[in-house]
Amino acid sequence: MRIIANEPTNTLLIYATEAEFEKVKNVLRTVDVPPKQVLVEATIVEVGLNEDLRYGVQYYLQGSIKGLPIQVALTNGNFNGIGPTAPGFGLTLDAPAKAVIDALNDVTQVNVVSAPNVMVLNNQSARLVVGDQVPIATQSSSDPLQGNQVIVNTIELRDTGVIFEVTPRINSSGSVQLDIVQEVSSVKRQADPTLTPTISQRKLSSSVTVENGETIVLGGLFSTQGNVGRAGLPILSELPGIGGAFGRTTDVNARTELIVLISPKIVGDKFQARAATNEMRRRIQELRFEDANVYEKAVLPPDVVVEKPVPAAPLPVERSDCEQPCAMIPLTPSPVSSSPLPHAGTSFKDSERLTTSSIGKVAPKPTESAPPSKPGATKAAATVAVKPTVQPPRPVPVARPGPTARPAPASPPAVGELRTGVY
Repeated sequence: MRIIANEPTNTLLIYATEAEFEKVKNVLRTVDVPPKQVLVEATIVEVGLNEDLRYGVQYYLQGSIKGLPIQVALTNGNFNGIGPTAPGFGLTLDAPAKAVIDALNDVTQVNVVSAPNVMVLNNQSARLVVGDQVPIATQSSSDPLQGNQVIVNTIELRDTGVIFEVTPRINSSGSVQLDIVQEVSSVKRQADPTLTPTISQRKLSSSVTVENGETIVLGGLFSTQGNVGRAGLPILSELPGIGGAFGRTTDVNARTELIVLISPKIVGDKFQARAATNEMRRRIQELRFEDANVYEKAVLPPDVVVEKPVPAAPLPVERSDCEQPCAMIPLTPSPVSSSPLPHAGTSFKDSERLTTSSIGKVAPKPTESAPPSKPGATKAAATVAVKPTVQPPRPVPVARPGPTARPAPASPPAVGELRTGVY
């Protein structure tokens, strides 16, 4: 039996007997499965330490968060880069990271530094960097013949800002082992810009095991920053010599603690991956909706009410029975005459004419009319007379002429004239 692997196409070429091929196929069916993925939701939060949190976040969060149990585990020896004056800690809770942020936001100021969400294959690493690259001179060479003048400098670019690196490993029990490297660094200001810049960093490196869907809180990274402020009367406090009598200088030391909240979720198939993507879209839409409400409240005064525009009513559309554009022209009724028609049997009497409701119907005969001059005329008129229509008269649609033709002037029908047309 011989097996040849083709890496570009990720295939195996097997030369074997039928029995050997069945054994190899059973083994491949067992091991050749799609690799699982892990959705890592991380939130890096900077918490201001006040009187309620003077001992740190760990002692405040011990016990419960709004009824949610928490398991406390000190991890002083598992963190690299944390000194003995600022030991680390770890909290595990079966709740989202938002519960911890809401609990801390009730007592102090919380600043979310970064909230990366990454999908990582099992046993693969993911690294996110949000910040700047700072050039740092690592080596330099000089020429002694030219007074030790520097000729060549070796520059190395150093990533600063928020750096997050994670490597998940899925265990058979369903838990996830995470190798985490978290760093928040910045360049300090210095008087001489020619010197190598000083980088201040808070770095956390650890390996933890978290159950699927649970949240682990890592913290203990303290920082103290001094802020100098000036308060006093305008203009007078800025006068040289006597300005100190009208103002004062304040020096405030602000203490903050950096905590990291991580929630791993195992994604086994495409349906779970699709559900995770839809959940992320829903969160983004909620954030956009909240931002829109905050913007509207901040821009508009509270007493201003924005009225929604009312759509205009649609214009009335006249219905027409004509295929072409037409105009409604009423017919003028003819005066009734008592004189008989000259040709009986082929025309109508003076009192009989067409109605305006339809072509071909004859108006009812009046109650009082002159008798016909000939008996034949009476017989002919009786053959074409119909019952009177109950429908009231209405205008007859007449085709409107084109743009070049001029309409003929309307004239009342003559006595005994039958007006017809195509409508």
